Amino acid sequence: MARILIADDEDDFCHLMQRTLTLAGHEARRAKDGTTAIAALQAAPADVAIVDLYMPGKDGIETILDIRRQFPEVKIIAITGSVPRTGGAILVMAQKLGAHLALAKPFSVEEILNAVESLLPKPADPGA
Repeated sequence: MARILIADDEDDFCHLMQRTLTLAGHEARRAKDGTTAIAALQAAPADVAIVDLYMPGKDGIETILDIRRQFPEVKIIAITGSVPRTGGAILVMAQKLGAHLALAKPFSVEEILNAVESLLPKPADPGA
């Protein structure tokens, strides 16, 4: 189980993500923007932050930079629905600035769950 913070200004999307991650056995909480996300991380740690790149106020790039500075242990998945407009350049930039993974919306349940799992520590092999 991982502690996951979802930072996205779209309520329906956040609710769906929170439900999906919770049903997969994770603890998921939501933040409506970058400022709220940083405050949430200060209040309680997270293993993974899923950060939308376009949010009002503190956008996703600023939020990624703040998370890298203040919470370097948190793994970051950058997400955006703007790929048709930007050609994916914003996702590349997010990874260069500290996101561990980047996904274009819409993505499947399997894609987000695989992304989260890939960032979590692997259990020690008892036979090793």
